[in-house]
Amino acid sequence: MIAIRSLLNKNAPIYSLVRNYASCCGGGNKMPQAPGEIELDDFFKVDLRVAEVLKAEHIEGAKKLIKFQLLLGKKKNTITDANGNTQTEETPDIRTVYSGIKKYYPNPETLVGKNVIMVANLKPKANKFGISEGMVLCASDDDSTKVLLATTDVGSEPGMKVL
Repeated sequence: MIAIRSLLNKNAPIYSLVRNYASCCGGGNKMPQAPGEIELDDFFKVDLRVAEVLKAEHIEGAKKLIKFQLLLGKKKNTITDANGNTQTEETPDIRTVYSGIKKYYPNPETLVGKNVIMVANLKPKANKFGISEGMVLCASDDDSTKVLLATTDVGSEPGMKVL
């Protein structure tokens, strides 16, 4: 586990982490109402993880969306054979995530290989292009004229928890 402070790219002008549905999820045009205080237990319900960008592309017909393929480390699968014997194997945990940041990243292929921060336990949500299996975190100025993916420092690995 690593602290979020050590993950944020110190070279990028990050102003504030936001959950701006309009810019990061392709939602409406309005900034959501500022959230009120939450309990620490509520914060710990959010599973923030490091994920490696395997693929990033614009989607034909989508005005705002970039489609990401993200590696979230490995997941364990239990397999039972015909005799009832079980085995556990590890396979790559690859997630598809759609993010409404197209205008900020005209060449999304430049994001391949970067480690980003994602919400790994967000309920999957369908859009007309597919199902999004998480959310990438972004930083934004107040009026969303500048939106940047929250990336991590060298040494972070896919699947690491962000605290």
